[in-house]
Amino acid sequence: MELLRAQKVSFTYPGTKRFVVRDLNLHIEQGETVAVIGKSGCGKTTLLRLLAGFMAPTTGEIHKDPGVRLSFVFQDARLLPWMRVGENIAVAIRHDSKAEQTRKVGDVLARVELSDAINDYPETLSGGMAQR
Repeated sequence: MELLRAQKVSFTYPGTKRFVVRDLNLHIEQGETVAVIGKSGCGKTTLLRLLAGFMAPTTGEIHKDPGVRLSFVFQDARLLPWMRVGENIAVAIRHDSKAEQTRKVGDVLARVELSDAINDYPETLSGGMAQR
């Protein structure tokens, strides 16, 4: 089953002529594991942002099976400094009921072994804790 397909995808940042991604064709089937590797500055993050739908390609098309949920982990922690750890997590599920938010936040923190940090501010976390 095809999960994701990119056809002739190219991308240039506005105001530039340099291609970050050029004529990419990619086909990912269910059960496949795909790694994106390359030198610093070669466009890996841009490619992942395109595939996740955070950015639109300059040319070409990206098709994703409607049932597919893509996840994206930023290179740097993107925590809001004025919110506690639990509140930062709840931002992504803010449309859920408060009870459901509490349950999900607790589950996520338990999975990454940070349950004790739920009420901490990001500035008090180590780099590794913030990334988790």
